[in-house]
Amino acid sequence: MTKRKCDNWLQTYTDWALPRSESPTSYILFSGLFCLAAALRRKVYVPKEYLGGWECSPHLYIMLVGPAGEVRKTTSMNFATDILAKLPKLIAGPNTMSQAALLSKIVDSDDNSIYLKVGEFSDAIMKSGDEMYEFLTSMFDGHQTFEASTISRATEFAHRPCINMLAATTPEWIAGKMPEEVIGGGFASRCIFLVETASRYKKMLYHKVKFEKSHTELFDDLVADLRHISEKIEGPFKLSDEAADWLDDGDPNGSSWYQNHKIRKGSKLASYDARKPTHLIKIAQLLHVAYSDELVLQKVDFEDALKILNMVEPKMNEVFGGVGKNEFILDARSMLEYIKLSQPVKKSELLRQFEAVATHYKLEEIIGGLLAAKRISIDVRDDESYYSINT
Repeated sequence: MTKRKCDNWLQTYTDWALPRSESPTSYILFSGLFCLAAALRRKVYVPKEYLGGWECSPHLYIMLVGPAGEVRKTTSMNFATDILAKLPKLIAGPNTMSQAALLSKIVDSDDNSIYLKVGEFSDAIMKSGDEMYEFLTSMFDGHQTFEASTISRATEFAHRPCINMLAATTPEWIAGKMPEEVIGGGFASRCIFLVETASRYKKMLYHKVKFEKSHTELFDDLVADLRHISEKIEGPFKLSDEAADWLDDGDPNGSSWYQNHKIRKGSKLASYDARKPTHLIKIAQLLHVAYSDELVLQKVDFEDALKILNMVEPKMNEVFGGVGKNEFILDARSMLEYIKLSQPVKKSELLRQFEAVATHYKLEEIIGGLLAAKRISIDVRDDESYYSINT
């Protein structure tokens, strides 16, 4: 079998992309995982032998969430798609993100598999409506027949359809436009949402940065190895005994990860928690294939997958917490951040800073809410109110 050029494809990818971008680490890491998932499609999987009534392939829906123009979402996506474009057997999705266009592209693919780069997820929903959520959920689950009211007849697939999606949106759009039932239901639980509010650093020019290998050499190595992964690796995974015991020892009173995994009932993340075992198994497969052709999952693959998920989960609730409730929750958090950076802040200055967000009366209400919750304190001097963060 062809010797790989990279000891670990994902590590080489991050070594190649991170120094060349302001993008947050999570965006770069998951854009690399997206490349691996797009290359593998449903060709590898953890079989029913282990999982009972279902099998798990490593395809992913990834959503990059951050303020428009501030966190380099598009840059992170381009790193991935520049590499995938060099593998012509992998089929990119259509430029028009409509249900009909997606179906056509999937049907035309030899194995009913495509990968999607969706720069503005909101555009896809605006064009196709809430039916897009149903469609993407059905494709994620690999249904071999899909029916929709907008299509004249059912569409049947020769293979189980497979979409890998790397999309981007803003926290404001999720909080204001994504229906509450979508967050608590099927589609959102199938996505991994990466919420970031700032870039890692600020840099425009990279021509003087010294790298161990040139940009072109690393790029060529990554393309060659991803082609190898896409064309040569196929079949069911096995789990080592140690990996199986770590994941689920079968004892309800045992110490395995699954037996101790909790679902946060009543939380917006409850449906995500219920599907976290699936995400864990998917990412473990990708991490393993990044360094080995042998289809035997090891304990370290699951441990590293769990570290990755635990790294990105805390910020999810910051966005989902505002869905279906206070439409100004994100603006209140922005106020808190502004006060924290500039305190003490004059009331007049704060109102001017956020005058485009809402009416004067609504801004007064938001400030009043922050005071009532004791998130901020007020100090009145010379007939002027000053706000500071409560410690």
